[in-house]
Amino acid sequence: MGGTYEFPQYECRRLRLESAYTHRTRTTTQRNRSPRPAGERRPTQGPPGTAERTALSKSAAPPQGWGVWTWPNLVTAVRLLGIPLFCYLLLATEYYWQAALILAVGGGTDWVDGQMARRMNQVSKLGRLLDPFVDRLYILSSLLLLTIIGLLPWLFTAAVLLREAVMVSLVIVLRWHGFAPPQVHFLGKCATTVVFMSFPALVLGTVEAAEAWAQPLGWALAWWGLGLYWLAALVYLRQAAGLIRSRDARPSIAA
Repeated sequence: MGGTYEFPQYECRRLRLESAYTHRTRTTTQRNRSPRPAGERRPTQGPPGTAERTALSKSAAPPQGWGVWTWPNLVTAVRLLGIPLFCYLLLATEYYWQAALILAVGGGTDWVDGQMARRMNQVSKLGRLLDPFVDRLYILSSLLLLTIIGLLPWLFTAAVLLREAVMVSLVIVLRWHGFAPPQVHFLGKCATTVVFMSFPALVLGTVEAAEAWAQPLGWALAWWGLGLYWLAALVYLRQAAGLIRSRDARPSIAA
């Protein structure tokens, strides 16, 4: 009376289910182990979304060749047109605050075209050449123009130009030794930004309503940026010297 009793119909159903599962597992294993023809590879599946990302990257491939007609290059061209407009407003008119605004917007948005090119996958040969050219042209043209009209002393201009000459010579020496130009340092970016933002502040200082605060701000940015400019040059020189010393210290292997 105290023992357990197993119902025959439930036991038979359990046995049928186990045998069906075993047969299905064996069939799947044999199918996976079946020989494949020579040269045929087993299809591999990557993580979810791999096929969609691959198709998207193929459809959004970067432009071939120089890639002239791209949105980032259009932004760079608009920034380039701001340079002659700034020169005209400063030399031929008395719209000084408009000139300061154009200089601040045109030079302060130097990161926009680069970000657009990377996000829209439109990096092109023309953009890689035109973007840094426009950035340097903004700095040099505004530097020389402000020096000519007397807003900047020639000593400041000579210090900036000498630093540029040092960097050009550094790149030539690195190329001579087989090295690429040094990577842009964060200090160099900050120095360039500070030096450039002093220019529209000095131009705005010629406006009577903003003279009380714009001129001190412009001179503070100018001299502080010049110090950072040369400090960044010393960092680049140290990096280049380390590269050249490491190359000369390598032991030569006889052929």
